[in-house]
Amino acid sequence: MKCRSIILALVAGFVFAAAAYAHGVRVFAEISDGQIVVRSKYSGSGSVAVRGGKVTARAPDGRVIFEGKTDDEGVCAFVPSERVDLEIVVNAGNGHVSKPFIIYADELTMFEEPTSGPSSKKPSSEKRTKFGDIEEEDIRLRDILGGLGWIVGLTGIAMYFLGRRKKDNSQDVSR
Repeated sequence: MKCRSIILALVAGFVFAAAAYAHGVRVFAEISDGQIVVRSKYSGSGSVAVRGGKVTARAPDGRVIFEGKTDDEGVCAFVPSERVDLEIVVNAGNGHVSKPFIIYADELTMFEEPTSGPSSKKPSSEKRTKFGDIEEEDIRLRDILGGLGWIVGLTGIAMYFLGRRKKDNSQDVSR
């Protein structure tokens, strides 16, 4: 009976862990028109935007440079108060937090004086891909069936060993 509870807990853990992973938050930031534009959406959901997500930009020393919220399209724009590396995170609530997106201080062109002559720096749009170009893997029927196969397979292995143990115990009693 104790072993069944353990197996049930393991199976439930695998199922809920997969469901939790499917609802992560993806974030991308780019510099456009002298400001940082942050875009966010839920992963595994096609293109569902994070509405009202808390956007936090921190300096390397942990100071908060900016806090704001995403609009209905999952977008938030701001001008940083200083030129430092920024770690941008979007918190959509209920534990849905993005991995940090880093913008380096040398990408913050809004702090530069306009120069006459060619620049050796590349624009930030050439350094990174656009948000819409990020490939996202959708959940397919084969993924679901593969997950169910793992569950059934692991359950079968556990039942085999449980049945074998009961068989060994019944042989000991008959002797």
